[in-house]
Amino acid sequence: MLQNAVLGFWAWWTIELATVFSPLLHLVLPRRSGGVAVRLARVPDERDGEGRGFFATLEPESWQVLARKLEGAKKRSQPLILDLTDDLVLRRRANYPASAIAKLDDIIALDIEKSAPFTRQSAVWKWRVVGRAGG
Repeated sequence: MLQNAVLGFWAWWTIELATVFSPLLHLVLPRRSGGVAVRLARVPDERDGEGRGFFATLEPESWQVLARKLEGAKKRSQPLILDLTDDLVLRRRANYPASAIAKLDDIIALDIEKSAPFTRQSAVWKWRVVGRAGG
């Protein structure tokens, strides 16, 4: 029983430390460049395409133009990073009990499978804690 209490305290403490110091670590640690960034939007918008290098919409012709640009730039071997505009992302706020933090990935994946037409393998999702009861 003492071991479970110590492990529970340790898990809580590491989560609290990560929550407090996460914004500071983003300032100190350099960002990794992961590949070629492409802005993906539902409709073409010239303002968003400027300065980002590559721009695509959901139309097949746009992907063909993007492929030609990547071939011309010799960047096909690098990973492709899609920067999605806000209208292509579903955001949802949900409340879960505090004890669910240990299995939150599985809980949210099950919630996505129940409420959306996507399976766990076909959906790309992230979660973050934006508030806690009692502060």
